[in-house]
Amino acid sequence: MNGLHGIIFAYEKAPGLRELTEARMPGSVPFGGRYRVVDFMLSNMAGAGITDVGVVLHGNYQSLLDHIGSGKTWDMARKNGGLKLLPPFADARKFGVEEFRGKMEALSGVRSYLHEIRQKYVVLSDSDLIINLPLQKVLDAHIESGADITCVCTESGQFVENATYFTVNEAGRITETRCAPHKASGCRSLEIYLLSRDLLISLVDECAAQDKYSFRSDVLCAMGDKLDLRAFLWDGFAAQLRTVQEYYERSMQLLDPAIRSELLCAERPILAKEDDEAASYIAPDSRCVNSLIADGCQIEGDVEGSILFPGVKVGKGSQVKNCILFKNTVVEDGVTLGCVITGQGMALLYSLTGGLFAYIGMLALRRWFSGRRLWILSVFCAMAHNFGQLCAAALIARTRTVWYYLPVLLPAAILAGALTGLCTQLLLQRLGRAGLLPADKKQEEEANG
Repeated sequence: MNGLHGIIFAYEKAPGLRELTEARMPGSVPFGGRYRVVDFMLSNMAGAGITDVGVVLHGNYQSLLDHIGSGKTWDMARKNGGLKLLPPFADARKFGVEEFRGKMEALSGVRSYLHEIRQKYVVLSDSDLIINLPLQKVLDAHIESGADITCVCTESGQFVENATYFTVNEAGRITETRCAPHKASGCRSLEIYLLSRDLLISLVDECAAQDKYSFRSDVLCAMGDKLDLRAFLWDGFAAQLRTVQEYYERSMQLLDPAIRSELLCAERPILAKEDDEAASYIAPDSRCVNSLIADGCQIEGDVEGSILFPGVKVGKGSQVKNCILFKNTVVEDGVTLGCVITGQGMALLYSLTGGLFAYIGMLALRRWFSGRRLWILSVFCAMAHNFGQLCAAALIARTRTVWYYLPVLLPAAILAGALTGLCTQLLLQRLGRAGLLPADKKQEEEANG
C-alpha cells in the first residue's frame, strides 16, 4: 500500500498481564498455539502492502527483538525503509531510563524518525491487539471522509480494562471521548488511529512543548473540538489483552471454528516466525478433543479444550483440560491439569516436584506434629518443597551449582512455613470452637489443646 506508514507501540504499560509479561513485552506473549501477539498487527500491515514500520520499544523487550528480528517474515527486511526498531536510547529523558507515560511522549522520543517517514499517512497501533483488519479499507474511508484522525473502534459492549470509549453520531463523527471508564459505554476504541504524517508531527511538537504525553487524553479528549475525529466501525473479532483473564478467555475463543476461520482467514494470512518443528505425535491410546495442537508436540495422555504450543509433552495417564501450555512445557505421567496457563516450560515440573516432596514430608511427619505443633510440620513441608525444586533443577540443568541457593532458600522456607502453619493452626482452632469441623477432627484438636 503506497502512502501509508506503520508505527507499533511495544512498550510496557499497566502490569495487568502479571506473570505473562515478567520476562517479555505484551507484544511477545504467545497466542493461538504458534503466534505472538505482535504477529497480528505486523501481518495486518504487511497484508495491506505497508513496507515501512517502526516499532517503539521500552522495557524488557529482548524476547520481542528475538522474535521480530529483521522483519523478514513479513517481507520488511529492506535496505531502504522496512522494519525499524526504535529503542529508548533515542529518548533524551535520562537516557531512556524512565518509562513512557503515553504515546505522545514515546513519539517525542523518536521525533527524528518521524521526519524520515516517506509516506503521507501514518497508522498507529498498540502491540497487544488480536485482530485481522483490512487496513486498505480504513485508509479509503479516511481519505473519503476528509477526517483529521480516523479511529478504529467496535460496537461490542464488552468491557475492557483501561480502554477508551467514543460517542459516535449518525454521520460517523466522534462527539465525545471517555478514558478508562468503569463500565462500557458507546464504541470501544481498538487503539488503531490513522492520520497524516504532517498532523502527527505537529501534534507531537505541541504536546512536547506543554509537557503533555497522552494521545487519548491530550489529543482525542482535549482537542476533540478542534479536530475532525471519525470512527471506522469494525464488526469482526478483536481482542485487547489487558488482563490474564482476558488473555485466557480470548484464547479459548479460538476453539470456536467460526472465530478461528475469521481471524486466521486465507485472504489475509497471519504470518509468524517459523519454528521448523516436526509433526506432532499423538499416541493411539490417547485422546485429543476440541484442541489446538501445534507442531512438535508429543501427546500420550488426554487433552481436551486446550491450546498446546510447539514442543509440549503430555505424559501417559495425564489429563489436560481447558489449559494453555506454552512452548516446551512438560507434563509428567499421571498429572491432572485444569484451567492452567504455563509461563515457562520447566516451571510446571519444578512446582510439581516441590509439591510432591512437601506431600511426602507431610505424610511422614503428621503423626508427630499436630495440634499446637502444626506450624512445625508446615516448616518441614516448606523446606521439603524447596529441596524438591532444587533436585529438579539439578537434574534438568545437569549441574550441582544450583545447590548454592540452598542456604538462601532454607531461611525463606522456614519463615513462610511457620507463618502458614500458624495461620492454619489458628483457623482450625476457630473452626473447632464454632462446630464446623467433623466430630473426630474436633476431638483430635481438643486432645492436642
